[in-house]
Amino acid sequence: IILIVFAYLLIPRFSGSVMLTECRMLMGKAKNSISSNDIPSARSLYTEARGIYGSLSPDEKREVYGELMDLYNRLR
Repeated sequence: IILIVFAYLLIPRFSGSVMLTECRMLMGKAKNSISSNDIPSARSLYTEARGIYGSLSPDEKREVYGELMDLYNRLR
């Protein structure tokens, strides 16, 4: 029973961190696209990352906000 409770408490945090990792991966790919002058691809990747950003917890949002805004400023 203790293991079930532990798993129940751990799974939401793990899935959130997976989304954070996905968001960071997309932002990294967007930066690479900008470096390669592939702006349409960078914009698409930024849009995907922004969509994931909306589902992150407040703490996770704080972790990636600066990087996401940097991408936004480079793409506008």
